[in-house]
Amino acid sequence: MGRRPRPRTRPGPIPRHRRRGGFTLVEMACAVVLTGLLGVLLASTWAAFGVPAVESYRRGRLAREAIMAAASLRADLGGSLPVPIGRLGEAADFAFVGWRTTDGTDLEICFDNSPTDGLASYDLSDYRVVYQVDDGALLRWDQATGTTTAVAGDVLAMAVDPDPDGTGRRLRIDLSFRHRDVTRTHTFIASKP
Repeated sequence: MGRRPRPRTRPGPIPRHRRRGGFTLVEMACAVVLTGLLGVLLASTWAAFGVPAVESYRRGRLAREAIMAAASLRADLGGSLPVPIGRLGEAADFAFVGWRTTDGTDLEICFDNSPTDGLASYDLSDYRVVYQVDDGALLRWDQATGTTTAVAGDVLAMAVDPDPDGTGRRLRIDLSFRHRDVTRTHTFIASKP
């Protein structure tokens, strides 16, 4: 007996249960287009909101550093130095008697000490406070206490003009601050008390 031949089938669609898994080319193209659109939206949102926020933070940080520098300079240029041993003193104790700069990049403030003569002598008989910029910080050295304090950070440079108007009564300090790509210069004018 012979074998019976199998009936031939016509070519046609693959039945569902035999279809391969995966994405079609159209589905992949849609996914790429939607991902690109999402990327463009995120980039434009960052440009509109993120960049100005970062820029505002940098400007605010520099303003905060300038305020701290101004507060320290105002306290020292205000007329007298606090009594270093913690007792109450008189207004004439450690009175401001003068300022000077050695090279235009530092500020030395002189306070009268015993004996009080009202003259600025920048030696060991009078107390001195020195401001200078070192390694990005405005430093304040106090001879009375022997301490160095960082007054402000992000300081690029300091320029001191001890007599900007020729009267000998004013002091001009230009402090330049820099944080990343933002640079600001602040000018402080002081008058002798």
